[in-house]
Amino acid sequence: MASARRKETAPDSISTSKVRTMATQIIQHWTHSRVPLEPGIDRAVVYKVVREGTRLYQEIRDVESNLIQTLELPPGAPLDKRCFEVLLRYVLIGQAAAGA
Repeated sequence: MASARRKETAPDSISTSKVRTMATQIIQHWTHSRVPLEPGIDRAVVYKVVREGTRLYQEIRDVESNLIQTLELPPGAPLDKRCFEVLLRYVLIGQAAAGA
């Protein structure tokens, strides 16, 4: 009886992970960027953009892979590198202004 229960629960856990994986779509793979914060000062970061269901997220990390911030992009935002880098700059300038 115990082995029958294990067989019943295994497919559910496998199908759940497959659903999560299939629901996430990479819009832009990890991209390296040097973001100018002020004259003579810039910050090296990496970012990626993913779609999870109907929502878009931009994940920003420093070059050591420490999470800086994850943004939910607004509906209808253009899906191009120029737009992603503008948002990236706003986040980093905001952090610099806040003293982070």
